[in-house]
Amino acid sequence: MEENNKLIAEFMGLSVIDMTTTCGCCGVELTVGDETRYDKNYVCYCNNNECSDGIATQGNILEPCWWDESAVDENSMIYHEDWNELMLVVEKIENLDIKFSVTIKKDHCTISNIFVYDPNIDINTHGENKLLFVYQAVVEFIKWYNINKS
Repeated sequence: MEENNKLIAEFMGLSVIDMTTTCGCCGVELTVGDETRYDKNYVCYCNNNECSDGIATQGNILEPCWWDESAVDENSMIYHEDWNELMLVVEKIENLDIKFSVTIKKDHCTISNIFVYDPNIDINTHGENKLLFVYQAVVEFIKWYNINKS
């Protein structure tokens, strides 16, 4: 599911990254949310006086691409278990330039073109767990869309 969640996140326009990095100077692992170790300017406050750049006491610069407001931690994606997150994806599918219909019923989900287009799409998933069969339909749709979107 991790790979499928990454596929969905990228479809939603998010950057999927490992939100853990290591300070190049002190080797301490830094994770989003640990604001005592870094700030949004990519500075680790390790105060390692042995740092070769001579500015360790002022902080150590981390990779600038690490902090990204549109990023999502690859370990925190929950499309497969959260209706709210999954419904945002369904809404995006329904609002694409080429119109698609997502129909969710008691025991199945269908995603299809509203109008006839080439290539046509008609995805049907079934099951007892509504969240999972909608999730499966979304994943199948995104795989199809990524191949045929041009």
